Amino acid sequence: MNSKTVRPDVRQLPSGRWQARMRLDDGSRKTLGSFDSEGAATEAWWTARADRQRGQWWDDSKGNTLFRDFVPEAFEILAKNLSKGTLRNYRTLANKNLLPTFGHLPLNMISKALIRKWWAGMPDSQNSRNAYYCLRSIMREATELGMVRNNPVQAKGSAKDRSTPRPEHTYEEFQDVVAQLPYQLVRLPGRSSARTSGSVSWPVSIVGTSTQRPVSSC
Repeated sequence: MNSKTVRPDVRQLPSGRWQARMRLDDGSRKTLGSFDSEGAATEAWWTARADRQRGQWWDDSKGNTLFRDFVPEAFEILAKNLSKGTLRNYRTLANKNLLPTFGHLPLNMISKALIRKWWAGMPDSQNSRNAYYCLRSIMREATELGMVRNNPVQAKGSAKDRSTPRPEHTYEEFQDVVAQLPYQLVRLPGRSSARTSGSVSWPVSIVGTSTQRPVSSC
């Protein structure tokens, strides 16, 4: 049995507060925070020690890396699985949509709440959704490298197409509209192809008011 006495590494600071520190495997000391009393600092030290023994202790100092400093590293990793075009697009999106909001922040300060606020201010467009995908990919790499505990890019409803879908109509409704179009502009799709889907959609802009020769299906 090891008779060596384990003593918490706590000390009183000039301010009067108490600091707890944990010695890491490389011999360095990790500050666990400062506390109002020696007892609170000691409790924090024992909790961290128990978490380390269970393999659950988290060294959050890794997350102090600024987002703007981590982005190039993330892109180097992502380049292995992304096409050159996608990677080029991600770099543009990061410069335009991500760095102005997140660039100055440490990775561990990028929270779900902050991402929801950012997403709420983004326009409803494919570029916005791509920017969301880019941010999610960057923070996924940060998570896998142990720089943040969990990927915070999980805003509810994010990356979904919020635009109004184009309406669908029956084949018969399509025929009614076609009958109102100028004869020379009409190319009616085959009945078999239209019947396969059970519905037809078309741009509203093609609807005209001319009542020239009606067109019937063959």
